[in-house]
Amino acid sequence: MFLEYFSEITDTYLTIGADLADRNDIALLAMLGGILPSLIWLWFWLKEDKKRPEPRLRLALTFVTGMVTGFLVLPFQYFSDWLISPVEQLITNPLVVSFLFFGLWAFSEEFAKYLAAYFSALRTKVAEERVDSIIYLITAALGFSAFENSLYLLAPLLEGSWLASVVLVNFRFIGASLLHIASSAIIGFFLAFSFYKGKFYRKISLILGLILATGLHTIFNLLIIEGKVIATLAMLGLVWIVVVIVLLLLEKVKKLPYPSIRLN
Repeated sequence: MFLEYFSEITDTYLTIGADLADRNDIALLAMLGGILPSLIWLWFWLKEDKKRPEPRLRLALTFVTGMVTGFLVLPFQYFSDWLISPVEQLITNPLVVSFLFFGLWAFSEEFAKYLAAYFSALRTKVAEERVDSIIYLITAALGFSAFENSLYLLAPLLEGSWLASVVLVNFRFIGASLLHIASSAIIGFFLAFSFYKGKFYRKISLILGLILATGLHTIFNLLIIEGKVIATLAMLGLVWIVVVIVLLLLEKVKKLPYPSIRLN
């Protein structure tokens, strides 16, 4: 079974490569359509960190690392079906199985975005204050979203469906991109509020943040597959409510005092 999935992944990558081999224009359009909306959102969120802005090169590295993890997480998502297969034999409720499947899928993305932020910035000295955790996680999330958006754009562009491409870009700009921002910001807040605590407390905070972020992401995915207008509106409403909460909490984090010592 494992070899079958590995073969399927390889075939998928080879097919995409073959389709784009003679269509550099499509590849470029897909990249622009995926990256530009993410950069617009990044510009918006970086305005929230005006007082002590982060180094531009470090932000760029975090963004690119987020894009790379978007590529690296794809094989794991292909294996999600394989991992859930034994569970389907034990659980007959399709809703529970769907929740587990999309939960595993969502966790892989949330953990990947965290790793992108951690290895590119959070483990270094540039992450020197609470708000940095949030900023770098959002930056990594937008890099991840840029790759994901570009990938989704390939199919309609290769088919010549320009209208569908425009609609998709706009939908992901107000939907999926904001989801990645909101879910990663949740992890960022848990790290921010535990920034000056001991390592054990910070680890617990990270776990809680990942759980909540995965939960939000899973609900988003479940509403998306419903394919109904009401479900889609509910999904968009939920994401925007979370984003407003993120903005309010971000202001609170920026006003918190700065302890002189960070515990180990």
